[in-house]
Amino acid sequence: MSSKFRNTAAIIAIVTGLGGAALAQTATPTTPEAPQPPAAPVTVTVDTLPDVLKALNLQNIDIDQDGRRTDVEGTLADGTQIEAKLDRAGQLRKIEADDDAPLPASVIEALVPEAVRSSDIYSQFATVEEIGLPPAESQMSGVMIEGSDALGEDLRAIFAEDGSLVRFGRGDDDRRDRRDRRGDRSERGGHFGGKHGDQGGRGGDHGPKGDQARGDRPGGDGPAMGGGQPTAQLDDASVTTILTDAGYADLGSITRDGPRTTVEAVNAAGENVTVELNPRGEVVRETAR
Repeated sequence: MSSKFRNTAAIIAIVTGLGGAALAQTATPTTPEAPQPPAAPVTVTVDTLPDVLKALNLQNIDIDQDGRRTDVEGTLADGTQIEAKLDRAGQLRKIEADDDAPLPASVIEALVPEAVRSSDIYSQFATVEEIGLPPAESQMSGVMIEGSDALGEDLRAIFAEDGSLVRFGRGDDDRRDRRDRRGDRSERGGHFGGKHGDQGGRGGDHGPKGDQARGDRPGGDGPAMGGGQPTAQLDDASVTTILTDAGYADLGSITRDGPRTTVEAVNAAGENVTVELNPRGEVVRETAR
């Protein structure tokens, strides 16, 4: 190699090295961007209500906006009172019908994915009285549903968008368990905002609430009616028969905690779940695992 090429190569190497050093010395450390303040809440009017509410042609509409959320109340043509909650952006997050009345079919079709409406668990709902959607900033997705079965017993479920079950509860047993965990948020994604809070029974003022209402009811955690004796636990054979008849398969170990019995199983949809039975042998909860 000639001295000319050697000198040129050396100069290139020096310039490259100096350039890299200069960049290293002049580069400004990256500073994380400060979190952006939340957008100002939109002003909600009758004309800017979500389409699903507009389609109901509500009468006597009352809009109460407090900066964080907006409460909307109105009346259907048949007199049913509808209550809805909107977020700061004016998007619907919860809608319910008062006095255990069913929500209109148009609301259910608009808010509940078809995959959910086609599921076996959803088919247990004779009426749907409340629908909740997760906050926009949440990583959760899906839908929360409250209602009742054909016998009038309370049902609550949270579904993923694909129709798979996240949580299921039946009757007062599920509500009592949520109170014991201090709140209405489940261990898998949470309750999206139920209307019953920590009350002991549906409807608020209908009879005693809380633990008082549970103490002497058959199937509750307190003494059963009659002799005041605790309800006997289900034996393994009874548990197996009940769950098999209900469509569960691949039953795992049976665990007992006081009057409650839990079993790992596979439900009719092929999902791995944990099933909880009360002392009466009723499935009161199915939780995905």
